[in-house]
Amino acid sequence: MKIMRFLAILTAAGFALSACGSGGGEGDGSGGTSASGGSNGSGGSASGGVTGSGGTASGGTPGTGGHASGGTIGNGSGGSASGGSGSGGKGSGGVTASGGNGGSTGTGGAAGNPVSTGGAGGHGMAASGGAGGGSTASGGSGVGGSNGGAPGGGTYNPCPTSDVCKILPLGDSITYGLITVAADKSSTDSSINGKDSHGGYRVKLFADAVTAGQMITFTGALMNGPDMVMGMPFPKSNSGYSGYTIDNSTGNGINTTAVLDPAFKTLPDIILLHIGTNDVYSQRGMQSGMADRLSMLLDELAKRAPKALVVVATIIPLGGSTGSSTNSTTITTYNGEIPDVVSKQVAAGHHVVMVDMYKGFMPSKYLSGDGVHPNQMGYDYMGDTFYGAISALLPK
Repeated sequence: MKIMRFLAILTAAGFALSACGSGGGEGDGSGGTSASGGSNGSGGSASGGVTGSGGTASGGTPGTGGHASGGTIGNGSGGSASGGSGSGGKGSGGVTASGGNGGSTGTGGAAGNPVSTGGAGGHGMAASGGAGGGSTASGGSGVGGSNGGAPGGGTYNPCPTSDVCKILPLGDSITYGLITVAADKSSTDSSINGKDSHGGYRVKLFADAVTAGQMITFTGALMNGPDMVMGMPFPKSNSGYSGYTIDNSTGNGINTTAVLDPAFKTLPDIILLHIGTNDVYSQRGMQSGMADRLSMLLDELAKRAPKALVVVATIIPLGGSTGSSTNSTTITTYNGEIPDVVSKQVAAGHHVVMVDMYKGFMPSKYLSGDGVHPNQMGYDYMGDTFYGAISALLPK
């Protein structure tokens, strides 16, 4: 079943988010040259939504208004916003001379493209012309990509620009990285062969970031994984609890103080959440109400880390005896409800996006022999998918 990658909100909690990048091509537009003796002064151009200064006209005919083009945010490209031409007007520090009326108001740029699977829309910055003379161009709209995104407004980016971005992997044994050894004995990867856990998707995610020269670390109360990845010390922290469900209805849910209190001793910048698998094939009647429990968990995460971006993954399919038609239907139903859950979170002002982990995940190829936990290829797929959702936000 197709699972919608993103929610049309913005929607990605602001990915405009917004996808949360910085406006491209920043810098003040330079004013036109002075026109003495009748020459027209031309208005400055402003790129990236920064204020352009109008040209100075001294004694000549009125200078024409400036042009402002919408900036680029993250991977979303802002549409151009052309300001109307003004006759004369005041540039920055210019005299009115034969001044005229200010330029007309320009139109805003179009929304940017979604960021990978994060669904962040471009968020244009307001670009205003010089007082009176340069025309005013409004920035791109804060409408995000479909099925995802964080609330618009500003240039939200959860990660620091010049320091390591702290990522909390939160969930169950799939987040921890449990793997069935019997199904992977033939693996040539020494980090897997002979072990029952090796860091899960976090290893590939970390490797992707290192390859791109980006600075990340993992946080959480648990530790596991290899010592080194890509020649770098691997941060083993995570909060993936084997057998845990979404909430605390049975005493072993993620939404418990016993799990969340230690997980948030270090405040994360990004939270990666893959949870619900144990609810699906649990014998404790946990299949109903999963979306409601997810919503409550997201509320709790927003309280604990209101500035963090929460990336909610649809859960991967099951295989073998656990991949029954009943369980498969429960998974597709739950995954299909996640976009609405995320939409309501965004409407409440929370920074939440959805990433589609289900689509493209092939059980026959990516699951270990138990039909629940990924094998190496499956964990690599998950790591690449999570990385695609947050790569534009990570600092270098």
